[in-house]
Amino acid sequence: MRSALGRGKTFDEAVEAALAKLGQPRENVDIKVVAQNSMRVIVRATRKSPGSDPETAAKVRDLVAGMFAYMGCSPKVDIRSDEDPIILDITGERLGFLIGKQGFSLKYFQQVVNVMCQALIKDERQVVVDVDGYRKRREQRAREIAFRAAEQVKRTGDPIILDPMPSFERRSIHLALEGDPDVVTTSIGEEPERRVVVEPRRKSEEF
Repeated sequence: MRSALGRGKTFDEAVEAALAKLGQPRENVDIKVVAQNSMRVIVRATRKSPGSDPETAAKVRDLVAGMFAYMGCSPKVDIRSDEDPIILDITGERLGFLIGKQGFSLKYFQQVVNVMCQALIKDERQVVVDVDGYRKRREQRAREIAFRAAEQVKRTGDPIILDPMPSFERRSIHLALEGDPDVVTTSIGEEPERRVVVEPRRKSEEF
């Protein structure tokens, strides 16, 4: 887990709750106040990036390129970010099999990459894999859906249950709306039918 929300009656209580979820000391995280009123404070604690590490990123890129060579294909593997997470861009022809329906093949491929990197490279950085810009486009689309849903909920007062989507898209929706004082988001259901619910924030449960 790279970041976590913490809630409390005071700033210090909220920070303590977030640190407990992350299992990190205060000096290892950045704190951002998400929402605050006279009764409650919400903060997001995010682990600090260990900084640029081109050598490790290059090892990860070479490992992923080797996985593709073993599978008999040779897409281009580039490093988008060498910090944490390490982000790889994979481009080439006929890569639809790697994305799969609603990105689920990409999700499992990324899990395999992370397990192999931790086992062979001995690095705890998360690796994010994007194929032909699919992930970036879907995250942007999810944010647009989030804002439209929030506006409708505010206008009608009725909750909206969104279509099932993979975890990285649900996370984009939660992040897009986490600071909105008028709506709250939750996830319901089981994979692969897990969905986000956007609903009005009840005053009695504010924050």
